[in-house]
Formats: sequence, C-alpha cells, structure tokens
Amino acid sequence: MKIDRKALEEATLDTLIGLPINFFLSWFIAYVVLSLGIYNALIISLCQVVVLTIFAIIRKYIIRIKYKKGEKNVSEKS
Repeated sequence: MKIDRKALEEATLDTLIGLPINFFLSWFIAYVVLSLGIYNALIISLCQVVVLTIFAIIRKYIIRIKYKKGEKNVSEKS
C-alpha cells in the first residue's frame, strides 16, 4: 500500500488543530449545560456532538481549501 504523504500531512494537521479546539468546546458545552441545570448525560452528549460536528466540518473545509490552493500553486510552477 502506497502512502499519500500530502493526505497524511493534511489529516495529521487537521487532527492536531482539532485537539485543543475540541477540548475547549467540550469543556465549555459541559459547563454551560450543567450550569443550566441539565444533568442528563444523553442531552449533554447530544449537544457536544452537534457543536463538535459543525466545528469539525468548518475546520476540515478550511484546511482542505488551503491544501487545494497549495496543490494548484505547485502544479502551476511545474
């Protein structure tokens, strides 16, 4: 199996950027929901999944666009 280095680099960067963002968002969502007096683990989990998914899609889109621009610049120079 051949490894696509650019894809691996993009996936690693996306994961490393997402880690602190997701940690902060998870903590913040739990804090807000608990401060509202909601102690149901299912509701807390659903809130986190919705927010984290939205942020992940936005983050992945931005990173993909950046890499796509980089690919175009490299192919134009060739």
